[in-house]
Amino acid sequence: MIEKARELGLALANSPEFLRMAEARHNVTKNSSLCELMDAFREKRDAVVELMGSDDVDKLEAIAMTTDLERLQQQLFENPLFNELVASEQEFQTLLNSVNQEINACIGLDQGEVSCGGNCAHCRGCEH
Repeated sequence: MIEKARELGLALANSPEFLRMAEARHNVTKNSSLCELMDAFREKRDAVVELMGSDDVDKLEAIAMTTDLERLQQQLFENPLFNELVASEQEFQTLLNSVNQEINACIGLDQGEVSCGGNCAHCRGCEH
């Protein structure tokens, strides 16, 4: 069973979806200004979360910080490298979700959802 899991892991690592994501991540890490922008966004987001979690929230400060956060987010989404990263991560996550659904269907844990379109030619049945 572990050998099959290793085979699946290697197949995923060689999938076009993973390779696209790996290239996008590499391209982002090479772009120092984008990395700085991403760091600034994370820091601002963490500061907003901390502020909102405090007992005494200064509403004007919260509005200003939220506005800054939205500005940083807008700058991120204006960057084609960042957009490619987001799209490639979403595509790979979709692949992982499909793999998990298939595994769950094969072991009988996916009885409530029909993701196969009703064709049982390739599986033991999903009780759809």
